[in-house]
Amino acid sequence: MNVDKIADQRKKRIEKYFKKTPSSREHTIAMVLLGAGGLSGLFGLILIAGGNGVGVLFLAAAVYAAYKGGRRKLDYDKRYRAAEPKPSDDEMDRLLAKDLSGLLERAMRRLGVTLDELELSGERWDPIAHLNRGTPLLDSEQKQPLLVFGPRILAAESAVGQDGVFRFSAYQAMVICPTGYRLGLYSCVIDFLTGGLRQEETQEYHYSDVVAVSTTTTPDSKPFQPVDVRDDSEENVHFARTLLREFQIVVSSGDRSTIVVGIADEDHPNNQATLQRSGIDEVIGSVRRMLREKKGGAPSLS
Repeated sequence: MNVDKIADQRKKRIEKYFKKTPSSREHTIAMVLLGAGGLSGLFGLILIAGGNGVGVLFLAAAVYAAYKGGRRKLDYDKRYRAAEPKPSDDEMDRLLAKDLSGLLERAMRRLGVTLDELELSGERWDPIAHLNRGTPLLDSEQKQPLLVFGPRILAAESAVGQDGVFRFSAYQAMVICPTGYRLGLYSCVIDFLTGGLRQEETQEYHYSDVVAVSTTTTPDSKPFQPVDVRDDSEENVHFARTLLREFQIVVSSGDRSTIVVGIADEDHPNNQATLQRSGIDEVIGSVRRMLREKKGGAPSLS
């Protein structure tokens, strides 16, 4: 099976996750209309056979009910096929974990960095293991680049899963590779529908050039309204005025690498989207500790 065919099959399956499954009540209404049309038609034929002209009215009602019921049934079936069967929340997370795991080696290869050159140690958050429902902490002997990911909100479809977690059709990922002398950054956008990568970038900075590692909250001009695919959910999730929490690494030139790690409603700040956990607070802590060491005990960056 070639790569394009695999990507196409994956896309067709994942797209279903972002489609609302029509309510079973819609199917019931369609079947009731079809049944009513059938009974009305039968009753009309009986009346006509008995010489009662009222039977024509029943036949007309039967045609109308059958037409409306048939249209409803066709529409329901079309939307149901587009939305079902959905991948489970766990399957979505495992697939994202697989996509992210491939980025670690890719980032090191693009940056020309080996595991032996990485200068991070101790227990650290492992978002890939967390997505796989495994132990989310690396042990003290393990070495791997730091990884953080978040939704590519402006270019993605979004849905609230059965577990209440928001998932997206596109993600932004950042791999951080600290070595003895430089901070290497790899970033890309993951097309989650196909697993393809785009907008790949690499940067390398001297530690002295890094002036800030922080999170900032900025308003987004577009409202945020994901599809709520939870069973029997009737209310739409809607953030009329969206606030984005962004992780930033800023250098002295003014360049910055950013990634969205939180989404909230500006009008109701406590109303926040529950995202897949990337361990952003642990990443910030690790990078700040490393920078303090490299800068000779300089104060913590904002």
